[in-house]
Amino acid sequence: EYKLVVTGHSLGAGTAALLAILLRTSFPTLQCYSFSPPGGLLSKALADYSKDFVVSVVLGKDLVPRLSIPNMEDLKRRILKIVTNCNKPKYRILLQGCWYELFGGDPDDFPTEMDSRREEQLSQPLLGEESLVIRHSSSYQSLASDDSPAHTAAHLPLFPPGRILHITEDGPSRRSCFSQVRYRADWSSEMAFRGILISPRMLVDHMPDAVLRALNSLCSDSPFSLCPSSLNNNPHTSM
Repeated sequence: EYKLVVTGHSLGAGTAALLAILLRTSFPTLQCYSFSPPGGLLSKALADYSKDFVVSVVLGKDLVPRLSIPNMEDLKRRILKIVTNCNKPKYRILLQGCWYELFGGDPDDFPTEMDSRREEQLSQPLLGEESLVIRHSSSYQSLASDDSPAHTAAHLPLFPPGRILHITEDGPSRRSCFSQVRYRADWSSEMAFRGILISPRMLVDHMPDAVLRALNSLCSDSPFSLCPSSLNNNPHTSM
């Protein structure tokens, strides 16, 4: 009469989800709880299949559930595009980024304003990237428009497993280090994790103690309910 529950965190979460899929036929009532799973894990069809018995829990801007080869290629393209078209000294960006990380501040004040160069000029390679263009490296993606053939996906898109419960901080993004953090939880689509977010929280939000702290906070604030907006948009309304 015992029921089977499979769980894990990070790489263990991905392993737990795959194991749950393999055991599903032998244990029809099996449930899997996947905490901070890797993003490049399941095809869309397999991710949809796993929604009946796998729940993934993702905190904030966690990098790992957004990791996949297409997402990394997209991040590379966006970084090169910004660096190419930025009219401010790069040391100022680095120093202000370090200041923001240590002492806080408004990231919107960073010196990353773009100059008026035309979009087609962004396709010019930077430093070592030039050799990749000349040699037609398959790993290099043009910095032209997102609709160009160069941006056709070369890799199969992969997604986190199951239904995704996304936990985010409720309130302003920047607050005093002494203020109490409150959280909210919403059922989210796997498509919301198809881009990597650059943030001071992208690694901190992956740590198991941070996930546990957020879950404990949610349980103490509203132990029997999730965000009403998320419940109305998803047929699965209970954990």
